[in-house]
Amino acid sequence: MMRRKNFFEPLFENEKFENDKMNITFNLPEGVDPNNVEIKHEKNAYHMKYKTETKDEKDGVSFSSSSYGYFSRSFPFEIKNPHAEVKENKLFFSFDRGEDT
Repeated sequence: MMRRKNFFEPLFENEKFENDKMNITFNLPEGVDPNNVEIKHEKNAYHMKYKTETKDEKDGVSFSSSSYGYFSRSFPFEIKNPHAEVKENKLFFSFDRGEDT
C-alpha cells in the first residue's frame, strides 16, 4: 500500500484545498431530501449520512421504500470551523485545518 507524504492533498476529485481550507462537494442521489442529510464531525473525522424515501399509492395500496448512504473520512489533523450546506442536490462541506493529531 502506498502512503501519501502530504495528508492535506486531495484524496478524491471532489476535494479542493486552498491553503489550510478544505472544500468538499458531494453529489447526492436523486430524491434525497436536504432535511434527511446529516453530517457530523469529530476532532479529526467527518461522517455523512443520508436517507432517500419514495412513496407511491396505486389502486388503494401504498408502497414505500427507503435507502441509506454513509460516508466517513478521517485526517491526521483536527477539523476546525466546519460548515455544511445542501443546495441543488449537492452537499457542500468545508473546514479549516487544525493542529496535527
